[in-house]
Amino acid sequence: NDTRYSGPLSVEWEDGRMERFHGAAESCAFTKSLDFPRNEGGMFDSAFDGDNQ
Repeated sequence: NDTRYSGPLSVEWEDGRMERFHGAAESCAFTKSLDFPRNEGGMFDSAFDGDNQ
């Protein structure tokens, strides 16, 4: 992530009928799927710069 945060995350859900360990595992998997690698190759706009093509 851009902020390089590596601390704990807190996820809250409002489903009283969901078993809490199932919900925690599902939330964790979803959150980890959003943690994609940072773009180290430069800004998005540089891909359209004629001098860099």
